[in-house]
Amino acid sequence: FFVGLSKWTNHRGAEIVADTFRDFAVSTVPVSGPSHLRGLCGMGGPRTVVAGSSDAAQKAVRAMAVLTDHPYASLTLPDDAAADCLFLRPGLPGVPPFLLHRGGGDLPNSQEALQKLSDVTLVPVSCSELEKAGAGLSSLCLVLSTRPHS
Repeated sequence: FFVGLSKWTNHRGAEIVADTFRDFAVSTVPVSGPSHLRGLCGMGGPRTVVAGSSDAAQKAVRAMAVLTDHPYASLTLPDDAAADCLFLRPGLPGVPPFLLHRGGGDLPNSQEALQKLSDVTLVPVSCSELEKAGAGLSSLCLVLSTRPHS
């Protein structure tokens, strides 16, 4: 787990994550500026980190690369806001993973960059109303795992 240290989460928050998930490595990533880590980067696929192109986003990506020994690819997107996406793996036979992301009308340059992700199905979502509330896609979504009834 990577926990961003910013005005949104402090060291105590990171300690709670580490205590909760004792079987996993938990590393803290300093985040500069007004953003939180999910506003700068996210999972774009099974082993792919997507990140915005701002200095803050790239600094966070470099910090994460130093903190892990797990191999992953990275994709830089023109817009930081585009990195706030949700990678979902349905877990159903024959159903590929997909990526909920801001629709092309919102961030057309990043839409083109996301096309490079070949191992996920891209699902664009309009976020213009979320943006008016000052929130990103992952800020207002709760992903629940359910099992189909047998």
